Amino acid sequence: MTSTQTEGQGERVADWPRITARVRPDGTGSLTINGTEHACQAASVNELRTGMTARCAAIAMQLRRPVRLIVTDDTSTWNLAIRPEGIVQLIDDAGTIPPPDGLSIQEGRCRRCRRLQPVTATDCAQCGLNEPHRPEIEPLVAEGF
Repeated sequence: MTSTQTEGQGERVADWPRITARVRPDGTGSLTINGTEHACQAASVNELRTGMTARCAAIAMQLRRPVRLIVTDDTSTWNLAIRPEGIVQLIDDAGTIPPPDGLSIQEGRCRRCRRLQPVTATDCAQCGLNEPHRPEIEPLVAEGF
């Protein structure tokens, strides 16, 4: 199933695309999208997480629904949903998320000029950098979404 369904008050988050992230304390890691691993690096762990969220929000925008992201670091694993508007939520054991009422769009700093902006920004409003939150060391090629 590729569409999101509503169950009661929860919204089911589809299992496709399969996106996993590995975060290391030194600001490096990887983002794996449908089996293709992309090396990632940022100035800090927080910036790496923001960049990974931004990449997932871009995929969610293309699909017009939340996407699932499984994040692992040295001590924990989180099962998250990233909404197209850049809102991050924990997915419950039933695979659903509640409505985003009252939640904020995640923000981060541009990797060049450091201006704070939403993870959904495709270009920096200050310096014009394309993909201001991009975490991948190499730009992505089309993933087929």
